[in-house]
Amino acid sequence: MAEATMVIADSAGPGVCLTPMTSDDYAAYVAVSDACGVRDTVAAGIFTPDQAGEAITAMRQRSLPGGLSTPGHHFYVIRSAATGDRVGSLWYTTKMAANGKQGYVMDIQIDPEQRGRGLGRAAFAAIERLAASQGCVEMGLTVFGHNAVALAMYRKLGYAETIISMRKVFEATPPARPE
Repeated sequence: MAEATMVIADSAGPGVCLTPMTSDDYAAYVAVSDACGVRDTVAAGIFTPDQAGEAITAMRQRSLPGGLSTPGHHFYVIRSAATGDRVGSLWYTTKMAANGKQGYVMDIQIDPEQRGRGLGRAAFAAIERLAASQGCVEMGLTVFGHNAVALAMYRKLGYAETIISMRKVFEATPPARPE
């Protein structure tokens, strides 16, 4: 059964439509998502540039063994409600949490030239409404600590940190001298 298009119009900003991805949409999404994953995991110090591409591909293949058709995972093209133009993409799933069923935004991408126009906020309004209609009682997500713009948006939308991972990089030290 095909997923329906969800339209969210918001008087405080632009409306968006979430339309299910086609296989062509998914192939384009994977290319962009993997490139962003490489960039972000390198920036976060999780992988070196040499490791990142292979690691991101392996993580995606483990998470999505059926690709676009992996059960329980939903992929949407985010479109402007006003024009129908593609403005981004979103990967969403559900899982059980302490409070009950939780919606989880695995990945959201607003196209660079579309950022700063309220489309991310509108996409979250749409996916939150969809999650609630599916019986979810909360929404979760993960964000890289260096992504200050996304962190600020999520906080404005009412999201709060639940776990914070930290690290400290040591400066290079000279080798120990034998005594």
